Amino acid sequence: MTGGGGAYSRIFLERHGLLADKWAQYLPVHDREIAPFPAAGRPVRLLEIGIAGGGSLAIWEALLPPGSRITGIDIEPPCASLPFGPAVEALILDGTDPRALDAALGDAVFDIIFDIIIDDGSHRSADVVATFGACFRRLAPRGMHVVEDLQASYWRDWGGRYRDPGSSIEFLKSLVDALQADHFVPWDTAIPEGGRARPAAQGAEITRVAFHDSIAVIERGPATRATPHPRFAIGGHSHWRRGRAVRRGPNVRDIGPHRRVLGRGGVTGRSGRARRRDAAEPHGTLARRGARQ
Repeated sequence: MTGGGGAYSRIFLERHGLLADKWAQYLPVHDREIAPFPAAGRPVRLLEIGIAGGGSLAIWEALLPPGSRITGIDIEPPCASLPFGPAVEALILDGTDPRALDAALGDAVFDIIFDIIIDDGSHRSADVVATFGACFRRLAPRGMHVVEDLQASYWRDWGGRYRDPGSSIEFLKSLVDALQADHFVPWDTAIPEGGRARPAAQGAEITRVAFHDSIAVIERGPATRATPHPRFAIGGHSHWRRGRAVRRGPNVRDIGPHRRVLGRGGVTGRSGRARRRDAAEPHGTLARRGARQ
């Protein structure tokens, strides 16, 4: 078995002691995704759901900088008696239960939050979704929520199937939609009535969703966004026009020489009808049509 050549792979492949069990493709993913945390040289708080043999927690203790705290939770009482190092704490509780988490870890806002959360628990789809709901609020700004063993979302015995709406992989795909929620248009009948609030709230918290073989990584933003991202227009006059040339309006403000910020409506000076047409067509179509106008 070979890893990705990073610190996680090296520690995993060279260590002895408590049992650690990972698919080979996970090692380079952890090398790449987790690397910025130890590289920063600051203590890290990590929560892993699912202790099993305990080896994974021991690897995190060896990888993360001094002063880091590693918390593992599991429903199996024998996990609490495993011989961990001083930076590891093992708790016996259900990671899908917000009240149990509050009782063990305190208030999610004022007490313990984590830089990294790893779901390596039951792998059942319902539990993965519930764990995300219970634990994501405990993730620090710029933190990562990692879900392992997503192959189980395609298995009926684990509560999933291919394209099953209740499977964990379909839930995580919905977070990709949440990232784009600012761009949902009100006349899109494919979005159910009242179906915009939840993805909009999720999208305001999340900055990235990455999929690997059987792993997903959800990254929390530095802060909850209260408004959509602005659009920058940089430079001076251009012969390329999208419909009409950009002109000053209430949604444009200067941010420096030859730099302007456009509001959510897109190019200012456009009619509502034209903006709706813009939203419904591919960018290449707009570019071609704009060049003809």
